[in-house]
Amino acid sequence: MTGNEERIRSLERQLAEAQATLKQIGKALLNFEARECLYLSCEMEVLMEHPTIDDTGAVYRGISAAMGRLGGMAERITEMAMLAHNAAGPDVEETQSVKLMN
Repeated sequence: MTGNEERIRSLERQLAEAQATLKQIGKALLNFEARECLYLSCEMEVLMEHPTIDDTGAVYRGISAAMGRLGGMAERITEMAMLAHNAAGPDVEETQSVKLMN
């Protein structure tokens, strides 16, 4: 086996390890987001089903907090999608458009 072949095999192993790690991170993030959404759903259900005149402020604060959390989740999911996309390498279309621009 030549030095180049060894280097290629080493890089392939590293890539496989990185992809496996990325997959685990993605699963963990999805599990976290699912649990957070379930918690928010239960919290909002309680607030919406049992409001009283005195609870109006609490309901509003709960809705505002839930919207903020959901916005944060959307940002994290978008970041993960971008990381996965970048880890996969450039798309054919991206490569072609870069060639056209040059």
